[in-house]
Parts: sequence; C-alpha cells; structure tokens
Amino acid sequence: MANGFSDRVLGAAGFGLCKAAISVAYITAMGSVSSSVGFVSELDFMFTMNMASFVTAFVVLLLVGTGRLRPGRLSQVPAVIALLVGFFLSATGVMTGLPVGATAALYGLLCGFALTVLNAAWLEVFAAESDATTGVCQVLGGLVVQCALVSVAPLLASFAASVLSIVAVATSALLLSRLKRKVAFPGRVPLLPERSDERFRLLQACLCLFVLVGVVGILHTTVLGSQSEHIVGDVNMWMPLVAATMLTAVVAGLTMRHPDPTAVYKGCLPVMLVLLSLLPFFGEVLGGLAGLVMITCYDVCGMVFLLFIVDRTRALGVSVYALSSVYSGGSGLFLAVGLGIGNALGALSADYGLSLLTLLAFAAIYPLALVLLVVLRRVYPAGAAGSRAEGGEPAGVAQVEGAGRASAVARGAGAGEVRAAAGADGERRASAWASAGDCAGEGRLRSADAGADAQAAVGAAASTGEASSDLLRAKIEPGVAPVVEDVLAAGADAVAARFDLTRREREILGYLARGRSARFIAETLVISENTAWAHIKRIYAKTGVHSKQELMSMVERRAGEGAGR
Repeated sequence: MANGFSDRVLGAAGFGLCKAAISVAYITAMGSVSSSVGFVSELDFMFTMNMASFVTAFVVLLLVGTGRLRPGRLSQVPAVIALLVGFFLSATGVMTGLPVGATAALYGLLCGFALTVLNAAWLEVFAAESDATTGVCQVLGGLVVQCALVSVAPLLASFAASVLSIVAVATSALLLSRLKRKVAFPGRVPLLPERSDERFRLLQACLCLFVLVGVVGILHTTVLGSQSEHIVGDVNMWMPLVAATMLTAVVAGLTMRHPDPTAVYKGCLPVMLVLLSLLPFFGEVLGGLAGLVMITCYDVCGMVFLLFIVDRTRALGVSVYALSSVYSGGSGLFLAVGLGIGNALGALSADYGLSLLTLLAFAAIYPLALVLLVVLRRVYPAGAAGSRAEGGEPAGVAQVEGAGRASAVARGAGAGEVRAAAGADGERRASAWASAGDCAGEGRLRSADAGADAQAAVGAAASTGEASSDLLRAKIEPGVAPVVEDVLAAGADAVAARFDLTRREREILGYLARGRSARFIAETLVISENTAWAHIKRIYAKTGVHSKQELMSMVERRAGEGAGR
C-alpha cells in the first residue's frame, strides 16, 4: 500500500471515528441508556452483543478456512448498515414501546456483528501497508482519535451522541472505501502459521487478553447491586480509556518493532494481583481505584493486541481476518463467560453469606496465575535443542552464518556430501540450505549434474525435518531438476514485489535468504558493514519480520507458493 502521508492520516482518522462510534454504542447500548456501571450499560445488551461477536467471528473463520473468503473480500457494508440502523432507532425512539430486554438484545446483536466485521476490515488495510511500522502507527493514531472523541461523549445528550455517531460511522466508511481501492491484497493466505512455536506464541498472546477480559467481566457483575458496586460504578469510562491510550503509546514507542500483549500482561499482572489481594480487606478504601486500574490494564492489553495483529499477520503471512476474528470473538466469549461467573458469585454470596470481595479475589486471581504459567513457558523451533545462540535466537537458527561458512567446503559437492553437511548436529537446517545455495550458485548450475546436486540438496533439507513445508511442496517434475538458487530467487522476488523493496534491498534479501551475515554481504557488495546493516533493518521494517529466521521462512513460503501454482 504505497499511500502518502495524507492517506495515512486519513486512515488513522477513519479508524478512530469507527472505534469511537463502536465505543459509544458499547457504553450506551446504542444510545438507549444514559448511564453505566463501568462499561456494563445493560446486561441483556452486553450478553447478546458478546455472543453476536463470537458467532460472527466463528463464521468469518469458517469462511476463511474453507477458502470462501479471500483477502480484500470482506465487505464493510452490512456492518455499517447495522450500526447506522441501531443508532437511528435509538435516536428516533422507535423502539420505546417494546420490552426493554428485547430492545437491548436487538441493539446488542447489531453492535456485536458490526464491531467484529469493521475491526477486521480496518486492520486488513493497515496490514497491507508498505511497512509494518506505518500500519502500527495508523492503528495508534486511530486509538488517539477514539480517546479524544469518547472523552467528549459524556458531555452530550443521548440524541446528540447518536447523531454524531451516525456521522462518524458514515465518514469512516467512506474513508475505508477510499483506502481499500489503493491496496494490493495478497493471494490466499493460511489461517494459522505452520510452525508449532509460532502458533503457541499466538495462543499465549490470546490467553493474556482473554483472561483479562474475563476477569474484568467477573469484577463488574459480581459487585452489581451490592454495597461494593462503587468499585466499578465510580469509574468514568473515558478515564481508563485515556490512561490506556497513553500507556499503549508508550508501549508502542518502546516495542514498535514487536508489540507484544504478553509483555503487557506480565507488566500489569503484579499490580492486579496486589489490588485483588487487598480487596477483601480494604475494598471500601480502594473503591474506584481498583476498578480503574483493572479496566485500564484490560484496555491496554486490548489496544496492544490490535498493534500485534497488524505486526504478526505481516511477519507470519497469515490471514488478518483470522487473527482479528479470534480477537473479537474470543474477547466476546470470555467477557460473556466472565459476566456469567460474576452473576453466579453474587448469588452465591447472597445465598450463603460469603464475603463477596473474597469470592471475587479468588475467582480472579486463579485464572490470572494459570495464564502466567502458560506465558512463562518458552517454546523454541523444532530442532533448536533448547539452547540459545548469541542474539537470542535458537541454536542452529541464529548461527546460520557459521553454518554457511562451515558448509562452504561443500561448494559443488554431490548429494552425499550435502547430506553429510546437513546432518551436523545443531546446524542441520542452516547447513542444508547454505550448501544447497552454494552448490546452486556455482555457475548457476549450468550442467545437469549440478542441477541434480541442487535437487539432492533440497532433499537433504527435507531430511532434516526443518525445511519449510511450503518450499518442500514445490512441484518436482521427473527429469526436470529444480534449481534451489532459482527457487529462492523467485521467493525473494515475490517478497520484494509484495513489500516494495528497492533494487539494492532485493539484492541483499537474496543473500539473507541464503543465511548470509551482514559482514559477508558487505564484503561481497563492497560496501561498509554499517551500510549493510542499514539495508537489512529497512528490509525487516518493510516486511514486518524481526529476525533472519523469520525472513528466511517468508522467502521459502513465497517460493513454495510460486512453485505450487
């Protein structure tokens, strides 16, 4: 997405208008109520909205998984209509004569469907930016716009808030339509990453968000109607929103290259545990402070998760619809479950005379601690043998340069020697690919024998069990030896075209795809090592990856996609 600065500003503004309208709908039950307890406006609305979000997300995931919904094909129109209809019905008072529960359920259905679809539609545009940082900055800008607009909403009457929300939704829809016309969406992308360690890291991030959502839901409904209702009732919702936006901006500034909800969770957890532990003893003293901090922690994690979606979909090459749907649908499900548990705790306290705040503390602390155990678990790519190499990468991955040098003696070697190099303990994958690249690079495999060596090298990479399955799925016709160099070059060309790399960046990408170090690249291209590093960092920023391993996997994946056509 090669948009200029003005388009990026419009993107941030449009996303902010959309988020502000959804926030108003969320807090005011589509303008049908004028007050709320924390972010719970009306329980019938909340339950219906969250379940509608979950069902919508499930349908989107099903469509993506079966190939019926490809990138760029998710229409915002039904969601925009749903929001406009909801705000219009609320502003005109057409639903006044109907039962309150039925009205709230209808508004919740419209809101839950709309927020799930619009989140996915906007995040897809940001993920298609020319570099990950630009997309992340637009999301952050949209959150700032949301914060500014929502802080003004309490000053407006319900009718005025509904009318302005209609204007915001319509304007946001026009801006999104404009931006989507300038986006080149990728072809079909997988639902989840292929590597188990990458899937587990996504699971960790999701659990951090979901448990916070559930705990905040428990907090709200547990204290509803009790003498402790002020814990969340005294919280004006724009206050945690402002605090969360500021903290998210700080987090984004510190981790722009790699926004991570698990880091936010680990930072917030000690504060939440202290507050929850003190609630049974000092609940009256803590009052709204406890609710403010808990809601702020949830908001920060949710906002950072939006940045995380944009960053990870680019780096892993997975569907933004999938991650966005997991975010919206999972949050909706866990919030509904949390609200239900809170209701049960309130009833349990009333029936058996148990301390309400003690029940709340136990119900909240245990899931928070259990998720921490999952978050602290470290998973390495298969074959890493649990050890870490310099720079924080698994052994056999971060040491690609060393493996390439060690296997340089295999230049022009036959299949047996390549397999022997590939079998070196701890460096099997790197050696196999470096040997294959070296073998292919000698005279561009001018002879049939060299082509056979390259084919054997691909087989050696496969025998290690570490090569990307995308690349290994490349079609191998009998009698036509695949040339590894050409396969990797095709993958590098595809990545360069997808992310608008310059000619020099494309050249350096080719070396990185073969595991070459910055020093090797500098010596080969007769440039300084600092210049080589500058190009490498720009390649990382544009492609949204954070390591050479991720970049190599991306090139292999693109090469496999090209070979499979």
